[in-house]
Amino acid sequence: MMQFLKKAITTAVLTVSLIASLASAKAQTTLTGDTTGDPTFIRPIATYDGQLGNDGISDVSAPYEVVTFTPTVTGRYRIRETANFDNFLLVYAGGFDPDQPLGGGLGNPSYVNLASNDDFPTVGVSGIAALQLTAGTTYSIVTTGAAATDFGAYTITIDLATVTGTTIGAPTYARATNPNEESQFTGIYPITTVKADAGFRYAVVPITFSEAGLYRFNAEAVTNGYDLFITLYRGAFNPANAATNAVFANDDSPNTNAISSLVYGLEAGQTYTLVVSSYDTVAGRQPGEFFVNYTKIANPQTVYTGSTTGRQTLNLQNQFNPPITVVGNATRYRILRFDTTTAGVYFFKFFSTTPDFSAVVGTYEGPVTPEAIGANILDLELYGTQTNIVKTLYTFQRGYNLPANFSLFYLVSGIDNVDVGNFRVETYGPGVVAAVQVAYIRGAVTLKTFVDNPPAAPVTFPVTFTYRPTTGVDIVETFDLTSANGNFYANIPEGSYSLGIKTPRTLQKVFLGVDATDGIEIGLNALLVGADSNDDNFTDIRELLVLIAAYNKISPAAGYNAAADFNFDGANDITDLLIIIAFYNQQGQFLP
Repeated sequence: MMQFLKKAITTAVLTVSLIASLASAKAQTTLTGDTTGDPTFIRPIATYDGQLGNDGISDVSAPYEVVTFTPTVTGRYRIRETANFDNFLLVYAGGFDPDQPLGGGLGNPSYVNLASNDDFPTVGVSGIAALQLTAGTTYSIVTTGAAATDFGAYTITIDLATVTGTTIGAPTYARATNPNEESQFTGIYPITTVKADAGFRYAVVPITFSEAGLYRFNAEAVTNGYDLFITLYRGAFNPANAATNAVFANDDSPNTNAISSLVYGLEAGQTYTLVVSSYDTVAGRQPGEFFVNYTKIANPQTVYTGSTTGRQTLNLQNQFNPPITVVGNATRYRILRFDTTTAGVYFFKFFSTTPDFSAVVGTYEGPVTPEAIGANILDLELYGTQTNIVKTLYTFQRGYNLPANFSLFYLVSGIDNVDVGNFRVETYGPGVVAAVQVAYIRGAVTLKTFVDNPPAAPVTFPVTFTYRPTTGVDIVETFDLTSANGNFYANIPEGSYSLGIKTPRTLQKVFLGVDATDGIEIGLNALLVGADSNDDNFTDIRELLVLIAAYNKISPAAGYNAAADFNFDGANDITDLLIIIAFYNQQGQFLP
């Protein structure tokens, strides 16, 4: 995110090697079952979700089932169970006795309840972060329910940890953070600064992948009470300035502080650095043992490359409260539209590829207007504080659950008027996302009848905009405008158009030579005239006959005809007749 290091940094760090191909070399064991109709027992109580031990017997009598596992390699194992009910997981050495679930039974002193867990990190998922198991020893894994009514099918996966490490005895630093950490500590957020406390112990995991894609990283605590915090760096990690090169961080996964997790799109051949530390420096919450694993969950679906160089400008400074401090107030921008065909969760990764190009990036669920960049907005990324912008070379990523055939709009702008450059956007998800460069179109529509006879209260009327390109098919959009505010804006693919503007009850106004090739066309102001009851773009005998049939009828009375209400006032009366007379035998403009 920050300016890349120009030279190597020599420092004392604790490094854990991570080999990208290691995950595929580790065998995973999968066990399945179903507790429906099984015998019941009184289960223990877990002392800490995802950690070792238990704290006595509960009052829950739930169905249970036992499966066994005998590892061939001694090491720390990750045990994770998913179920279609609120499951509860226990692991025993030396067999299992349902009458003595805390261990010590079976006349066998080696009979021990090694671990128990309820939600890890959420209902329907139970697990143990990293449990030391011995080759050749058979372990009993017991599946039961959190309550007596919890039972059903389950799947258990067991594998060796990809990386095992510790921050015990590790060096300390001031870890990376951002100004909103306290309100976002359970989420994934960009990094802009470091903590004042320099007592965070950390371990470093360098990573290089041969395949680009969207990867999920999990760091799971082994030490009881260890509150993990992970930060991902694109490039080198400098403990003297932990914000440099940082791209993403995470504190807690849902329902547990024993797991920190993030999902990020990685480039092939690029070295990344994962730093494992803790949320705070309170005794008992750090240091500790951990392990890291990762999974590739998607390939890149769309890669868009573009630039803001030579583009139109927007006034960014005054759109924040308080206003941001920038050099000048005319920043160059580009608007993109990403169209889905398949519903699902999509990730959009932005990366500025020009040195010193600091960007504001906004994502929108509707069209973007540079005069009010907060309208329709989902997220706005602005690096640094609003009163002290830090120019950075950075990347960031956001994920959205989008329906099929949905358009997500994307604004890229410089922070100040000298910030221009190249950028790349990568998308990951269940389907291909079409990337379209779109222009900003702006204008205003009013009706002559509103000018001649201003309505006492604002009147709403529908307007259809037909954009006819030089080649290709028409783009048709319809919006409701009002007599008090007829302003409209739209984002359409960059290009040259003829634009037709019409309501169902007026004649059409056409603008020729609408040039949206440079990303903007404004000043498209239309005064709509005439009467049109059948949308044929003529004012003639047809309108007169329709009005005569409904004359002197007022909505919602029977006989009122909205098609003959040419001034949208809810009445078929003399005002509508005068409009017909004024424009009788006239036609609207037609698109070429």
